[in-house]
Amino acid sequence: MQTRNLLLILLTLLAAITLSAQSGKVRGRVMDSTGSVMPGIRVKLSQGDKVVKETSSTTTGEFEIAAEPGDYRLEITAPDFAPYAEMVKVMPDMRPLSITMLLAPFSQNVEVTENRTEISIDPDSSLQTTVLDKEFIDTLPDNEDELAEYLQEIAGSRGSAGGNATFIIDGFTGGRIPPKDQIREIRIGNNPFSSEFSGIGYGRTEIITRAGTGEFHGNINFGFRQSSLNGRDPYLTTTDGSPAIKPPAQTRNFQSNFSGPIIRNKLSLNLNVHYFDNENTSTIRAIIPASDGTGQSYSAPYVSANRIRSTDARSQFAIDKNNTLYVNYQIQHQQRPNRLSGGPTTLQDRAADNVVRNSEFQMRETAVLTNSLVHEVRFEYRQDFAQTTPHLVAEAINVLDAFNGGGGQNNSLSTNRRLEMSNLLMFSGKKWTVKSGFQSLYRRNHSLQQNNFIGTFTFSSLADYIAGRPLQFTQRRGNPLLDVNQLEVASFIQNDWKMTPKFNLSLGARYEAQTNISDHDNIDPRIGFAYQLTKTMVLRGGAGIFHQRLDEQIVEGLFRLDGARQQQIIILRPAFPDPFLGGNSALAPITRRTQASDLVTPYMTDASVSLEKSLPKGLGLTFSWYTSRGVHLYRSRNTNAPLPGSDVAPDPSQGPAFQLESTGNSKSNNYTIGWQERLRNKWSLRLFGNYTLGYSKNDTDGWQGFPVNSYDMRSEWGRAGSDTRHRFLTGANWNMPGDLNITTQVNWSSSRPYTIATGSDDNNDGIINDRPIDPLTGKMIARNTGVGAGIFNINLSVQKTVKLEGSEKSAPGTRAGNNGPNGVNNFAEPQRGSNRQNTGPTMTIRAYFQNLLNTVQYGNYVGTMTSPFFGHAISTARPARQIELGLRFNF
Repeated sequence: MQTRNLLLILLTLLAAITLSAQSGKVRGRVMDSTGSVMPGIRVKLSQGDKVVKETSSTTTGEFEIAAEPGDYRLEITAPDFAPYAEMVKVMPDMRPLSITMLLAPFSQNVEVTENRTEISIDPDSSLQTTVLDKEFIDTLPDNEDELAEYLQEIAGSRGSAGGNATFIIDGFTGGRIPPKDQIREIRIGNNPFSSEFSGIGYGRTEIITRAGTGEFHGNINFGFRQSSLNGRDPYLTTTDGSPAIKPPAQTRNFQSNFSGPIIRNKLSLNLNVHYFDNENTSTIRAIIPASDGTGQSYSAPYVSANRIRSTDARSQFAIDKNNTLYVNYQIQHQQRPNRLSGGPTTLQDRAADNVVRNSEFQMRETAVLTNSLVHEVRFEYRQDFAQTTPHLVAEAINVLDAFNGGGGQNNSLSTNRRLEMSNLLMFSGKKWTVKSGFQSLYRRNHSLQQNNFIGTFTFSSLADYIAGRPLQFTQRRGNPLLDVNQLEVASFIQNDWKMTPKFNLSLGARYEAQTNISDHDNIDPRIGFAYQLTKTMVLRGGAGIFHQRLDEQIVEGLFRLDGARQQQIIILRPAFPDPFLGGNSALAPITRRTQASDLVTPYMTDASVSLEKSLPKGLGLTFSWYTSRGVHLYRSRNTNAPLPGSDVAPDPSQGPAFQLESTGNSKSNNYTIGWQERLRNKWSLRLFGNYTLGYSKNDTDGWQGFPVNSYDMRSEWGRAGSDTRHRFLTGANWNMPGDLNITTQVNWSSSRPYTIATGSDDNNDGIINDRPIDPLTGKMIARNTGVGAGIFNINLSVQKTVKLEGSEKSAPGTRAGNNGPNGVNNFAEPQRGSNRQNTGPTMTIRAYFQNLLNTVQYGNYVGTMTSPFFGHAISTARPARQIELGLRFNF
């Protein structure tokens, strides 16, 4: 009996062990196309319509799901990436899977559905968002300034014309754009009404960098420009007006990037070294006095250098299973000798040498607390040093829009420090996604400025200069040193609720406050929605309030010229060359800058409605309306200006009192048609673009803008200086036979307005901005009634990649238990995320053409009626055609 019981127990244990041995586990690691691990990614295992189990990847990108042996469907989804789906046969002791996710180019508009044209209602999946993947980024300009300009043009093609483009780099605001070899993805105009960010999303460009996980790889990149290959500036002429010879100038650009694991699956590094030496050619165009007492045309080439040395290092460290640390460090040294600023009428005497040094340290720690909860802490420290030394320190002469001569008087030195911290918590559920956080930014600026310490004479016209009749003399004096500190804080909560499979509601709120202003009532509610009319059509909209900040540069201007630290004097119609006629300059009335007691922070009320339609063959269309209304915008006003009909200030013992006020307004309406397409064929065409019809009006040109009549703001309402009626932009990238890749961008915009001014101080308020009287109406003409020319530009990049040795393919990912070709079941779908890329060294030959057709694009129209250039452009908005040749080695 005992033997029988013992035998029964042994058989039971043997059966349990056998069954346990036959159970399986699906294990693996999720990575992106660069080899970087992807934490917090949803992994789902299902059979038929039933989800068996669901989990999320750890901070090392790993996942594990226990399941009984059998056939399952493995699905992996991540924002901004194409969904991954594969049939797997779960068996005991199956090998770990290695899964590579590919970006969804240009739009995050695909969910895990049977219909590839279905549009998601997720707020981050709008067809209005322009997404540039790594392959497209590789074709963009190597120079970071040109890359920034390219991205700003895309961001500026939607929303209000002239809107400021902001860069968010790995969640950090501002900073220098990283080298393109360190950029994984760029998203422009994503989720415009999110409360996570301060400003509207149409001008927001989010840059996601990549670390050096995966295999060791790198590249060496050379770029070269030569003035002999470039077009000639149409304004570069000889004294008789005939075309002049272009001066010799070169641009040399060298970059090297190396990335890979330092400790495999633990520590990685991405290192970039950049050397840039550019000789930039511009044209001075002025009217100067001739020996016979008249004016003569002056045109001369001017070459200034720009030398940049920089090093960028980005690292990723897997602390443990659920915690990952990202560390970035950048350092840059920039020299700009012989720099000339002030417009095309500024002569060589005003040149100065400029040196800039900056360093930036960033640290970001991500913790996966649960399958649904992620916590992230960010820290950044940045330091910027800048020094400008003029070649000539002497009295300055300005003849309005004729020539600017004399000394530079822009001796300055500044050291600015910036400390940014943020704390974010993200919850992701089946129907709810909640994101909340706290952000703080501390600025500490130290500067020395001796601008205009000797003085500047301003003349209305060349005839007045020859006759010795200045319109105005200005001078500053006092303490050149200034220290300014500013703390900016914000908190937000963003809630995305998928109420039904067809309707998503986004609700958010943001609060902002800062020092140096007493207004702290800055609560910004935000709302957005998306309704799926059909599987291929979504109605999307949103609205919100967006407060702006009192910029630290405004604070510095207020503090510096408060009449105590520095004093500014303005003398109308002074004697020449001695403005004081031998008297005591200390008795001259002092001009002060103050701020209104009721000064508040400006805000914008924005709203948008769009209809998005997905069509076959990867084509997507959007039709949208966007409106914006600005309230409490900044402007300055002379509170000691003479009353209308009088030439005497209310307090003659004092000079002009320039008071900063928040009384400006703006209004804008924009109608946009957008398109994007991705053809997955041998051409691999990727296309995006939009056309915008816009209207924009305001009554202020910014905090340094003044009304003509300080007692009547109504006369300032008119077209905004950035008002551009038509804007068109399209970009495309496609492959040609012979491993040839072409990228092009076409940009067209109609004319921008400019203001017509008399070139005199007709009301004696110390501000030279008076506008003429319309003889037909007897009223002063409005702002920005002059009309310039439009702009048309085409950029083209052509590159060819050559394999330097026999192409090899990485081993296909083995799927345990799969019996089809390459270890995959015959009934499984093709792997969209497979990592079967060609390896081995390659060489890419590249030619980049800016302003391909060498179109003359007129800019900088003169509205000063006393100028000999009145009504004409005196420079180009874009340079003539430039050609850059490049060579890139990848290994």
